[in-house]
Amino acid sequence: MPGPGRGAERLRAEDARCHGLLARTFAVYVDCNLNVIQVANKLGHHPNTIRSRLAKVERLTGLDTRRVIDVMELVTMMNLSGLSSADRVISSR
Repeated sequence: MPGPGRGAERLRAEDARCHGLLARTFAVYVDCNLNVIQVANKLGHHPNTIRSRLAKVERLTGLDTRRVIDVMELVTMMNLSGLSSADRVISSR
């Protein structure tokens, strides 16, 4: 499992490579109360695409996107790391 700083760096680099898709998907996932089907409908993608993106976030950070405590840590990490879409998670609440 990567350390918090290392996971954030890896996530930031991969998110930049993916043109912000990981941060945006995660932000919408949080907005949709961790409901993959709602995220898929909102973003216009198949649920497996959403699951694949979330799995990538998990691999990069070592955190589980289905555990509330890990989701809270991811939101904090993304906000502190300056990932573009992550600030929507806090400001939209």
